[in-house]
Amino acid sequence: MDVNAMSQSRPCMKLCFLPFFLVAISLCSLISCGGGGNSQLPPLSPPPPSPTIASVSISPTTAQITTGQTQQFTATVHGSGSFNSAVSWKVNGAPGGSAVAGTIDSSGLYTAPAIVPSPNVVSVTATSVGDPSKSVVAEATIVGVVAVGPMITSITPPLGAPGDQIQISGMNLGSQRQTVVFSGPTGLGIAQLPDQWSPTSLTAVSYTH
Repeated sequence: MDVNAMSQSRPCMKLCFLPFFLVAISLCSLISCGGGGNSQLPPLSPPPPSPTIASVSISPTTAQITTGQTQQFTATVHGSGSFNSAVSWKVNGAPGGSAVAGTIDSSGLYTAPAIVPSPNVVSVTATSVGDPSKSVVAEATIVGVVAVGPMITSITPPLGAPGDQIQISGMNLGSQRQTVVFSGPTGLGIAQLPDQWSPTSLTAVSYTH
């Protein structure tokens, strides 16, 4: 038996086992060797869904507004995920509106124009900021102020002697002090200014001559 050959092969056997020993250590670290436990890596959380905007709704969908008055519009963006719920506003296609068609602020508060436009129906549009392809339209009909004449609801007393105090109640009795005309004995009208006045009430003393 060749002793030199055996002596030369022994170091080789030690070196040949070294890579296996290193691999075993690596595997042991992966499966938590030596601890006796059964620990596992925590499961990965699924990624959040991508934000999606489905539609935009508006309330009210129609409104009748007197010139110079305001109307609050409310828009709601519908979707899933963490989407942008903001909207932008237009009146007749103009961002923020105009003096002719009326204006609207970022909260959806619409202010009708001072003069009835032609045509008198304007569109109020809310558009999703996150997805400009999603929008909704409401219609506002602009009407002018209707002038209503004076209306007397009561006269107390209905008949009085000269010098009696007459109380007249009603609506729209004027924007300034109104003259009260009393009918005299001959049918001749006698005008007197009221002692007290408001748009709903007049107090005057009947004619004294």
